[in-house]
Amino acid sequence: MASPNHLHFDNTLGVILVGTIISSMLYGITNVQTFIYFQRSSKDPKYMRGLVAFLWILDSLHMAFIGHTVYYYMVDNFLNPFSLISPTWSFKSNIILTHISDAFIRSIFAWRIWILSGGNWKLLSSVITLAMIDLVGGLGFGIKTYFYTTFADFHRLAWVIYATLGINGLADLWTAASLCYCLNKSRSGIKRTDSMISTLMLYCINTGLLTSVFSIGCLVSYATMPTNFVFIAFYAQLPKLYLNALLATLNARDAMRERINHTQAIVSQSQPMFAMYDIRSSPASSQNEKADSALRHHLSVNIESVTDSELSSQLRDFQSSVHKPDNYKESFV
Repeated sequence: MASPNHLHFDNTLGVILVGTIISSMLYGITNVQTFIYFQRSSKDPKYMRGLVAFLWILDSLHMAFIGHTVYYYMVDNFLNPFSLISPTWSFKSNIILTHISDAFIRSIFAWRIWILSGGNWKLLSSVITLAMIDLVGGLGFGIKTYFYTTFADFHRLAWVIYATLGINGLADLWTAASLCYCLNKSRSGIKRTDSMISTLMLYCINTGLLTSVFSIGCLVSYATMPTNFVFIAFYAQLPKLYLNALLATLNARDAMRERINHTQAIVSQSQPMFAMYDIRSSPASSQNEKADSALRHHLSVNIESVTDSELSSQLRDFQSSVHKPDNYKESFV
């Protein structure tokens, strides 16, 4: 950091305050999403519910450490600019918590890629490799900071900061791209089911895009403004964005379930019209309509007990077993 005579409160205490406000808002959203998850996840396996609870505890500790950092600088050392030179123990601990939480969440997304890809080792290993590099680099840097007394000492490991933040953003983009690639391969030409796949792809894009933006923002702000705390405001949001992205995908299963049930209801109410139309329809069209109806019934029966990624995996397998590969897609062009 710069000397106390050159410190400015707007880009030091000010950005810490703004970052804390944003973190508090995201933590509130996390609490709401966690509550909704445990209200609706009675059929999820115990390890998944326990993992979500563990991630919520980590996020709560992260928020408590942010509060301690703000209290130390703004209350305990009120109008003491010398205190801004040294990082607090809570700030150092948050570095470790952030990378532990991110590693667990990325592992969940990696497992989804494994399911959706049908056991593609290349995709799985690439995601896991990036996640482990980020975890090792983050933990190594976080532990090393306990031996540093000032923020200026961080520059000794500047290359680790740049590499970790760069890999962080790359891992998020690659994870989202891998999920979208696997989902896109599940498309079959059926309008209703392809619409659900598109919705799942949107969730995947949102998972990686926002977190990547904040990772890159943290990297750029530290590289261009290493003497202030702007990079901290970006860095403090990362674990909360990751956890909210995970909870959003888990809680979206009910919305997907309602869409399927709503579609089934419309089809049931319109059945007489379809019956009259089937008399004049071609055999290929009739076969596709029956397969589409069977697929919606299959989804409505099984969606209660699967996650959104597992739903897409079952969707792909069911499509391949119901439809003949020769002329199926051609009839929907």
